[in-house]
Amino acid sequence: MSMYIKYMNDNFGHKEGDALIKEAAKVLNKFSSEKTIVARIGGDEFAILVADTNKEEVYRCNEKV
Repeated sequence: MSMYIKYMNDNFGHKEGDALIKEAAKVLNKFSSEKTIVARIGGDEFAILVADTNKEEVYRCNEKV
């Protein structure tokens, strides 16, 4: 994703880069639940933390992306 953010920032300005990050956050927040936390951990880096879940459930979640 960082190459897309850089492209947006370089060609359209940081406001458009920020809009892309916000849109990515909206998509990832669809995975948020009682067992999962979606967090932005750096410029264009996000993490999905999954608690009390087995490997198979995590794989199924990953397939949705």
